[in-house]
Amino acid sequence: MITKGMAVIKVERGSIAEQLLQFGDIITNINDKKIESQKEFEELLTEFSKNDYNFKINGIRLTTKLKMEEQRFPKGYEPNTNYKYHIAVIYLIRSCKLALAVKSYNNKVYVTRVVEHTLAGMSLTTGDAILDIDSIPITTVTDTSNLICTTLRKNGYATLLIEQPNNPLATAHVRLALMAEKSIEMDLPLAPDVIDICQQEYKRMKRNPDLKPNQNILKSHSDKPRAINSRIHVSEKTEDVPIACENNPALLMKVPIKCISTKQQYVPLSDTTKQ
Repeated sequence: MITKGMAVIKVERGSIAEQLLQFGDIITNINDKKIESQKEFEELLTEFSKNDYNFKINGIRLTTKLKMEEQRFPKGYEPNTNYKYHIAVIYLIRSCKLALAVKSYNNKVYVTRVVEHTLAGMSLTTGDAILDIDSIPITTVTDTSNLICTTLRKNGYATLLIEQPNNPLATAHVRLALMAEKSIEMDLPLAPDVIDICQQEYKRMKRNPDLKPNQNILKSHSDKPRAINSRIHVSEKTEDVPIACENNPALLMKVPIKCISTKQQYVPLSDTTKQ
């Protein structure tokens, strides 16, 4: 899927395009022909798809990560060797959502969650600490939100000084900051695959308004009792089992190896052989 400005906003999983394109790419040419509108792009694809097709796509891939310069650090801020730093670039692409969730902890603004196929997801990961925006230091959620929105509207992009953990100790500190309950999580967009499934089910139900289930999942008095010797046993009670997950693999920590104590064996020295 692309916008009117020819920016890619969605790539189907498992498709051929997934190997070539990614969210945020801007398509400029197809087979050396300049594409100026979304309609023209769709017409070309429709024409190619009639037969076996092979065409070349040219485009622009936006830079989302820049090298760090020492003079970029806020005044009075001393870099920590336990962390690594870089400049992240967020772009304003029409018809795309920013979807940036942040929280403030110990005068640092942390990214708490990013969603696939969003502007924030292009450049940031969960656990990133935003130290400044366009060389302006920030320490609160309000300042971060206002400054990012203002800068994107003015320039079309914003540069962010990012701090990321570089060793297990720093990773543990970031995880602690993310788990600290301080603010209400904003309502971010649903995951792309969830949206696709909901749209498919909506279309299916719209085609068949009177669609009825083949079997009712609720029990009734007329149902036969389940056989005692059945190979499958269904508990009459329900139990909630929470399953934790981590959006950023870099924040995962290795499970410590259990030390197995071994008893030391002492071998007595043998007597010297008499000659």
